[in-house]
Amino acid sequence: MPNTDVTKTDISEHSALIDELEATLAGGDVQHRLKILQRVTDLFVAGSRRYSGAEIAVFDDVLSRLAAEIEIKARARRIQRDMSRRRMLQATKNATVVITNPTHFAVALQYERGMSAPVCVAKGADLIARKIREVAEAHGIPVVENPPLARTLYSTVEIDQEIPQEHYRAVAEIIGYVMRMRRSVLRPA
Repeated sequence: MPNTDVTKTDISEHSALIDELEATLAGGDVQHRLKILQRVTDLFVAGSRRYSGAEIAVFDDVLSRLAAEIEIKARARRIQRDMSRRRMLQATKNATVVITNPTHFAVALQYERGMSAPVCVAKGADLIARKIREVAEAHGIPVVENPPLARTLYSTVEIDQEIPQEHYRAVAEIIGYVMRMRRSVLRPA
């Protein structure tokens, strides 16, 4: 049976936590709010005193607002991630070559004469890698399998960044090969 004795310490501790939680709803870190919410929940569950209807209403309101905020932020992150993925796949159409590890990684590079170094326009693992390969194949962009280079580029270069200098030689060989192949296809026999 829960302890229903109310002490001044209980009242002040609970009221202070509820006040702190209400104050943090206006701003601040979600993680901080979750910690405070956990402390309030622990106190409610502990049953150290009976709570008024107003305190329970405040607690319920705080819970529902926090849950809604977390859901809204998660949805916003999901939308941003989807938009970024679509932009990246759209940029794949402008790639010079896609370097792959056959199933796990794909890195799309763009290089044009006059550029100081090739730029990563898209990269992905697993499902995204497959989508990059599909876009490249649909637009006639050469897909070159080079697992070690694909893994290394995937982990070292960010989208819209030039490739690291230590990979110039390997990438230059691939781009040179691709350009030679394009010239031989364009030249009449």
